[in-house]
Amino acid sequence: MKARISELFFSIQGEGLLVGTPQIFIRFFGCNLNCSYCDTRPRSFRCYSVSGLMGQTERLGAHGARWVSITGGEPLIQSEFLGAFTSELKAKKYFVYLETNGILVSNLRKIQDRIDAIAMDIKLPDAGGHEFWKEHAAFLRACRNRKRLCVKVVIGPSSREEYLSKAVRIISSVDPRVPLVLQPDSRFPGSSLRRCLRFWPLAAAELEDVRIIPQVHKLIGVR
Repeated sequence: MKARISELFFSIQGEGLLVGTPQIFIRFFGCNLNCSYCDTRPRSFRCYSVSGLMGQTERLGAHGARWVSITGGEPLIQSEFLGAFTSELKAKKYFVYLETNGILVSNLRKIQDRIDAIAMDIKLPDAGGHEFWKEHAAFLRACRNRKRLCVKVVIGPSSREEYLSKAVRIISSVDPRVPLVLQPDSRFPGSSLRRCLRFWPLAAAELEDVRIIPQVHKLIGVR
């Protein structure tokens, strides 16, 4: 059993509630979506066995990081491999941070007992042209009891208020304590930030913890 991996590197987490945390990043190749703002569309990959990828992870772990970010693409596409790999990570006392588009709930259930933190996207229809409200709601319900959980929504200059309101209602119906991160689209930083500031009161009226967090790694010039 092997996985398609497009990147392996050590850096600082630049998104979400663990921003600033040194992490080992493992970027899984491939995605089931085609979002307009996607900034990770690698065209090549290497295949790794579980033991091979674990070896590379421990090499990068020499920097001292104990958090491993499983990202993509969409890593849950390769859930069978993830099941075996995350078992190895936990055996080595690493913390596992899953970044996901929040759609493949059946794949999540195969591995969620080995995940320490989840950053789940809610994809607004104006980003990719499709609606995934039911899938997002089911995914959020599946991981609602996790202590380290946040929902991220990328906001661009043309993001529609009605879509953000729908996302907020889904989160609120599951658990209003789940943190929501509004992330400005990095392609249009000024106008996207202004839209986040406009949307923040709307979200904060229903949810307990709403934050505006840009992609910090891009602001400081690291991967």
